[in-house]
Parts: sequence; structure tokens; C-alpha cells
Amino acid sequence: MNESKLTFPLKEIPLGIGNSKWSDLRKNNKLIVDKTALLGELVTDFDNVFISRPRRFGKTMLLYMLEELFKNGDKNFEGTAIYGKWPITEHYKVIYISFGGAGFVNPSEIEANICSALLTAMTRAGIYEAATLTNLSTFNQLFINLPPILAKEDALVYLIDEWDFPLLSNLNNQQKFDDVKVILERFYWWLRQQNKRFTLVTGIMRYKETSYFTGRDVFDISLMPKYATLLGYTQDEIETAFADYIDLSSTRLNISKDELLADLKDYYDGFCFDYNASVKLYCPWSINNFFKQIKINTKTEQLYYQNFWADTNGDPAALRAFMNSAKPDYSLITKINDHSVSLTSAKLASPQYFSEVEFYSLLALNGYLTIKEIEKPIAINPKDRSFLCGFPNREVTLYFSKTFLEYATDNKIVKESTKSGLTQAIEDGDIASACIYINEYLRDLLFDVMASANEIQYRNLIASAISFSSFQVREETGNNKGRSDIEVEVAVSDSDNNLVYVIELKLMSEDQDQDSHDAKYKLLDEAQQQIIKNGYGVNRFTHGKHVIGVALVQNNVNFFT
Repeated sequence: MNESKLTFPLKEIPLGIGNSKWSDLRKNNKLIVDKTALLGELVTDFDNVFISRPRRFGKTMLLYMLEELFKNGDKNFEGTAIYGKWPITEHYKVIYISFGGAGFVNPSEIEANICSALLTAMTRAGIYEAATLTNLSTFNQLFINLPPILAKEDALVYLIDEWDFPLLSNLNNQQKFDDVKVILERFYWWLRQQNKRFTLVTGIMRYKETSYFTGRDVFDISLMPKYATLLGYTQDEIETAFADYIDLSSTRLNISKDELLADLKDYYDGFCFDYNASVKLYCPWSINNFFKQIKINTKTEQLYYQNFWADTNGDPAALRAFMNSAKPDYSLITKINDHSVSLTSAKLASPQYFSEVEFYSLLALNGYLTIKEIEKPIAINPKDRSFLCGFPNREVTLYFSKTFLEYATDNKIVKESTKSGLTQAIEDGDIASACIYINEYLRDLLFDVMASANEIQYRNLIASAISFSSFQVREETGNNKGRSDIEVEVAVSDSDNNLVYVIELKLMSEDQDQDSHDAKYKLLDEAQQQIIKNGYGVNRFTHGKHVIGVALVQNNVNFFT
């Protein structure tokens, strides 16, 4: 689609919690993916709900939608699925609190900050007497002074976002975790005693220590197929809500619409959160950020399939702490790539004690692993099922491999000199030296699995190693003739045009003579001709990039260029 042919401006894609208030989104005519269809049934089916999803999946937006519906009904939802179908006629005061943020990390500050957040939320909801208690900073003070005020109120709605952020932030410190646990246990004890019309708590992990998940009155809908699409984008939602952005993006990338959709699926689809393993979802943060480039970038700039979710999800202390304790080798990534990690329903959904949390459970609940299929034989009762899990998509695969390399370097599995040497070689354009350092990665990480590794695993490792050196890396970049294996963009000093290396990888088969120069050069020639014939990187010329093709051949010992 030619941008000049649009008959109306593109709706702005909102990003971040600050732009998630429903009334603001509607007032400013922001692009919204309609996720309201299940909200009426949610508040009818349950009174006290918990849902677990990784970060950046729209949990905050869900709470803001419910806040608006409980406060004002569906008058601001015209054009959405819930309009005219919201089942509750009364209006309620809504207490919304988010525990995500710097003020909920340090145990010495958390109790006072919870008191402040609770009183502020009550005042904002219209319980104005709560404002007279803003000088209170302990639960003892709060629990004595609040009852007379709340006794005057009807049932309230409580919405708690990122309930476990204080715990996740301290998983690498047992003492701090225990201190936070005691504080949260008191808060949730108080919450359970309140007169509530509806409660929804969101987060990632479930811990028995807080007592919130030990009662039968809390319904965990995280793996229920009925609510599988409540958070995250489906394929239909993307193709409908982002139709104009899809047309413009395919034009900007010089590929077809179908090719663009295939790329988006490869990079950002694949999350599954139901015990029937029936629904695959995209991460909203990644999709929103990808299409946001249409507005942010000029028409001459390239669009990128970046690690949007993974980079903003950060490197949680929990992940690094568990890596340090589990001490995995690179066979971990091979196992995950092969979808051979088995997790029971209990490991995915049952509350656990801090000391019992397993590495794979942590990876799954944080979004690094996802359900791929139900393990056979399939148990009739979903609670008895086991699931084969793997990386959801290319974005997570690349990010996790990069995080593993950081861990491997910190623990001397990979030498720091290998990383710095690879970085310098790529900056200098010295591809022969870059191969030497990539071979060092191989020897350090793949000693036991090198003989059985396939081309995809080698490609992932190369891409991860280069990404670890802080270069922009893309795997399997497509055009209308095929897909390049790896593209690396390098900033060039004193130049407006960056340098792009287009890498084509060939793997020598087991039946070939691994030392045969003729076999190696034959594959090198095939790789070179494939780059030229398929025009890999040609679309970068239209964006002012200088493109260099690189052919790589790997035998069971080394890479050759």
C-alpha cells in the first residue's frame, strides 16, 4: 500500500503503562485491540481471580478496562465486544494498586509504600477520608484506622497488578525474600478479610508463603482454555487491528503481506497458556513496538524484527540467580530447542514454596518457555497432564541464548577475551578473525554436543554470540526469493550509512570428508551463489546500507569463510 493512498491517518499505537488508562486511549483515538469479549463472563463466573502471564502481555490494560467498567459501566466502550453486554448495572469504587516499581524492591521500604499506595488508591476511588491517614506508614497503624472508614462503604473492587514483583526482585537473596514474604503475607491476610465485590490479582509466580494462593476462594484462570485469549494477541486480532500497518510494513520491507505475516509469526507468535495447548498468541508489546516503527522511523529507514519484549523484560534477578544455582551448559538450549522439556500441570499452575521453585518452572512462568504440545498419553483430567515445552519464538530464542552467553562469560565457561575479540573483529571488518572467535565459542560451549548439533543450532549460536557483542542481529531475513541466515548491522563512524553483513551458513554432512578442501570450497561457492542469486540484503540498498555477503561453512571442528 502506498502511504499517500491512505484515506485517514493511522491510529497511534499506545505503549507503556502511562498510556493504558482506558478513558485516555478512547479520548485520544488510540489503536486498541479489542480484548473485552470475555470480561462479562469473567466477572459473572468468579468473585476472586488470579491470572499469571509474563510481563508485557497486557495485564495492566486488563485491569484498567475492568476499572472503567466497574466505575462507569460500558458507556466508554462503544464499538467493542462488551458494549451493551456488561452484566453489572451498579457502579463500584475501584481500588487499583500496582506493586511494580522501584519502591517495592527494598524490604525496608515496602510496607510504608504499600500503605501509601493503598491510601492513595482509596482516595482516588472516592473514599476521601483515606486522605486523612496519609501519614500512616505501618500495617499496625493502617489496620486500626481503616475499619471505621471502610465500614461506611459498600463492597469494593480490588485490582492488584504485579503482586509478586517484590518477591521476584529478591529471588537472588534469601533473607530479603523472606523479609518481603512476611510483609506481603500480612497485606494479603488483610485483603482477604475485606468486603469485596470482585478481586483480580495479576502476576507471574505463585508462592505459598504469602498464604494468598492457599485458600479455595481464589480461582486461578491462568491455564483455563476459556480465558486463553484474554491476554495476548491472536492471529485474527493482528490481521484485523493492524491491517493498515501490515500493508505499510510490507511495502517498507519490500516483501509481500504473506511474507511479513510469516516473519511476524516466526519472531513473535507461539506463546501458549492453556492446558489444551490449543491457542497460540503473540506478545502485545513486541507487536505494538514493531508496528510503532512505521510512525517513529522515516520512510527511508529499515524496519527491524528486534527483541522488543525480551529487551524490556530485562534480565530478571531470578533468571540469573537460578542460572547460577542450576549451572546449565549449552545442552540446555539444545534441549529447549528440541521441545524436550517436560513440565507437569502442577509445575505450571500450583503454588510453590520459594525453595521448591525449579529452573524450568521459572522459565515457563516468565515466558522463556511455553507449552508446545500435550505429552502423550494425554490425561483426561487437565491437572494430571504433562506438557512438552520449548522456546515460543525466535525473539525469545535469541534473547535467552544471549543471556546464557552472559552467564557463561561470568562463570568463565566462555572467556571475556572471546567476546571482546569478536566485537573488535566485526568492527574492523576482519571476517577471518571473527571466525576464529566464533570457533572459540564453539569449543567452549558445544564440546559435548557439537557432533550432533544441526544447522539451526549453529545459526542460533552465531547470532547470539554476535548479538552478545552488541550488534544488531536478524535471523532468516526474508525477501521474495528466500531468507538469509543472519544479517548483522554495524555502525560506521563518520558515516550516515551503516554496514550490513549478510551471512549464509552451510553445514558439512557427516558422510563428507571433514578435512576435504574441495568439499569445503564447494559449499562456500554454493553459499556465495545463493546470496547473489536470491539477492539477500538487496532491500538494504534502498535504505542506504553498504552490504557485504559472507559465506560460512562449518565442519565438526571449525568454521571457514
